[in-house]
Amino acid sequence: PLVPAEAGRWLRYLPPAATAETVLLYARLDEPAPELSLGVRDGPQLVPIARVAAQLPAKQQQALLRWIRQHATERFGPVRLVPPTQVFTLRFQAVRPSRQHKAGLVLEQPEIEAWHQERALAAVDELRALTARLPRS
Repeated sequence: PLVPAEAGRWLRYLPPAATAETVLLYARLDEPAPELSLGVRDGPQLVPIARVAAQLPAKQQQALLRWIRQHATERFGPVRLVPPTQVFTLRFQAVRPSRQHKAGLVLEQPEIEAWHQERALAAVDELRALTARLPRS
């Protein structure tokens, strides 16, 4: 939404970013920074909800790349399937519905806020928590 600033000027107001606890499902390693596919729980399954570039501090970036290479269970070209054990806090601006995505929603402007190596899969959010944030129409 736009809000008036002063005569003839407008400022764009962005609501505060929301966060979700997600788990790493896949990583694409042919980019300068790895591209991570992150997911949430949907009952007993994990559902991908966002694909983001891993913009982490240099030491964490190297540790993450090393972990991905050591723990990849399957390879599909540059994409590596990894066990769902690495938890990330994901920051995003909004949630909107999407018929093209398995989760039925898409996150706007997702970014990695933090990598939590000590957290367990139980800390990952449920899909229904994100679905509840969808705009009502």
